[in-house]
Amino acid sequence: MPAAARDCAAPKSDIDAAICGDATLKAADEEMATALAAVLPLVGPEQAARLTENQAAWESDNDTQCGKAATLDENRAACLMTRMAARTAYLSASPLSGLGGPERLLPWVYSQPHSETACAGTAETFDFGPAGKTPGTVAFSRAVHDRIAALAASAFARVADNDPEGTCAFAIGGDITYASPALVAVNMRSFFDDDAEHGHYDQVSVVADLAAARILTFDDVFPAAARPKIVAACTAVLRAARLKALTEDSTRTADDAAAEIDAEIAKYYAPVIAARVGDFSHWLVYADHAEVAFPEQSVGPNIEGSYACAFTNAELAAYAGERGWLVK
Repeated sequence: MPAAARDCAAPKSDIDAAICGDATLKAADEEMATALAAVLPLVGPEQAARLTENQAAWESDNDTQCGKAATLDENRAACLMTRMAARTAYLSASPLSGLGGPERLLPWVYSQPHSETACAGTAETFDFGPAGKTPGTVAFSRAVHDRIAALAASAFARVADNDPEGTCAFAIGGDITYASPALVAVNMRSFFDDDAEHGHYDQVSVVADLAAARILTFDDVFPAAARPKIVAACTAVLRAARLKALTEDSTRTADDAAAEIDAEIAKYYAPVIAARVGDFSHWLVYADHAEVAFPEQSVGPNIEGSYACAFTNAELAAYAGERGWLVK
């Protein structure tokens, strides 16, 4: 049994008993523990301590996520399996897309308590760890750390502007995508809770060309003439997606819904779409396509969820022109 796996000889909770009593769950638990034990020596002493603490917090959250809310044993088992699979993927830094690169990414945890000048929060993302010493890996890790610090600062600024006496918290998770061995991105999803009804969502990325040791911007990738074309294409995709959302469960006619959406785009969303298209930190880059991410509330009501406009590599190559798209 890996050192970090739970002690099935003396289960400490109903969750422990459920895992120990199910061979499939127990195997998944041991796989997760093996992943944790393997990565702790690689991340350095400070991150090892943070990751160990973060793992304990993850374990404690199992009761909230899969305990009382799961009234049936099979529901609890499915919930635990889903959570353990995702956690093992995080600890192993398994890419969501692509095959990875020659240098290994590692889980990287940041957390801070609530104070008079900061929101409480935790970020679970990735960097190249102490061994990542090439110019590209150093630039990538620094950019990830800086992006997390900026997200944490913006969370506090948001609540300080609205309610200086209020409390706030944030949570940031991440996925890794490889468009090629040298082109890697970490896509970070953030949620900020300021006691408002729905909270605030965002999605940002760090997209790096490791070979060039460069964090990519829109202007690195596309000529200036491509921007209005991509904005127009993205606007059309989002318009169609919102039109579908408004007419699926509504008595409104397609014409009425289209008129409403066009008015909203002109009045509210056109600047948002242009800004996110032009900021490469809102692009999600995969091996076969790329997307511009629009989280909840950015181009529609919270109830409609998130949106994205996706482009194939062939479409992106056409926009990039002579430069060529990042994935050849």
